[in-house]
Amino acid sequence: LGGSLERAGFEVELEDLAYRLGSGEVEGSDELASSCAERLLARGEFDVIGLSTMGATLPVSVAIAEYLRAAAPELRIVLGGPGITGVDEALLERFPWLDACVRGEGEVTVPELLGRWRDGEDLEGVAGVTWRDAEGVVRREADREQLKDLGELAPYARHLLPPLSDYKRITGEADGLTPIDSGRGCAYDCSFCTIGRFWSRRSRTLPYERLADEVCELKDLEGARNAYLCHDLFGADREHAMAFCEEMIRRGSPFPWEVRARLDHLDDELLEKMSAAGGYRVLFGVESADAEVLESCD
Repeated sequence: LGGSLERAGFEVELEDLAYRLGSGEVEGSDELASSCAERLLARGEFDVIGLSTMGATLPVSVAIAEYLRAAAPELRIVLGGPGITGVDEALLERFPWLDACVRGEGEVTVPELLGRWRDGEDLEGVAGVTWRDAEGVVRREADREQLKDLGELAPYARHLLPPLSDYKRITGEADGLTPIDSGRGCAYDCSFCTIGRFWSRRSRTLPYERLADEVCELKDLEGARNAYLCHDLFGADREHAMAFCEEMIRRGSPFPWEVRARLDHLDDELLEKMSAAGGYRVLFGVESADAEVLESCD
């Protein structure tokens, strides 16, 4: 989002509150929400603050937003991320200090939303937004169509974050594992997971040449030693996986990487190609080896 907002001409800052918690710069326990809000407010004066949420962080995000509203009544507060899936209208109806929720991908939606507010307009017609109008009525706009080409995404705005070496110091990790948004979505609908539903059971991959570029760029990032391709389904698009491996081999396999995948998407040929291309680890999700346990999850 940082890269997309900068490309759209907005001044943006990013605050990683999980990093601040790990570094001891915000208080944990009962003081977490107020401490995080104070941290955000201390960064300066802003027109809008957006909070990205997961399901587990949604409650504290709402609490942070309440502190922000009390301290800065004119501030616009937006929630986004997977944590608001299916509850966006309920959030705005229950918590009056929230101004809007952004559903789904935000790279196009958020700049459009900010542009409306900058120009003194409301959010009517901004796809992917649930918002409260001037009369206090919660309104839900149509869903925004997912990006067709992930290659159109703006480059990472890594300069908005602390150095990778600082993260390594806090976590104690020595391998310098660096995430890359290698693809989005999942075509499956596992009962214990919302990822497939969040992405409408669609899966898209970053174009293989762009993905190879982003992996190889990590050679120049201080502290980076290997790449983590975050898409859950490496190998589901076999043609893409093979093309990426071939491209990495063509470049001399200059940087190691790891992936997440399903067992039924890999075979000996692809695994050998992955190894030759710099792949060194595959993470598999195995829910249970007991058929009765699996059946009980239906």
